[in-house]
Amino acid sequence: MLGAHPVAPAAVRGVPDEVKGELAKAYLILRAGTEITAEALIGHWRVHLAAHKVPRAIQFTSRVPTMSSGEVVRRLLRDIDDGAR
Repeated sequence: MLGAHPVAPAAVRGVPDEVKGELAKAYLILRAGTEITAEALIGHWRVHLAAHKVPRAIQFTSRVPTMSSGEVVRRLLRDIDDGAR
């Protein structure tokens, strides 16, 4: 479902949260020539996903770490994390 909007590679991982313990954070690369806000993406996901599956934070990035097979290396997402929640 993340790929259904103007985003290229995308990944989601859990990040620490003081209140809930852990929240989902999405790391996204926008496709060339597109613009969208984090609020618009979250609004789109709220319509198409169950509430507990909607990422609570979004980070736009220039790269998502992948293996040579193209699979996302989730443990390396913490290296590009900006710390925003």
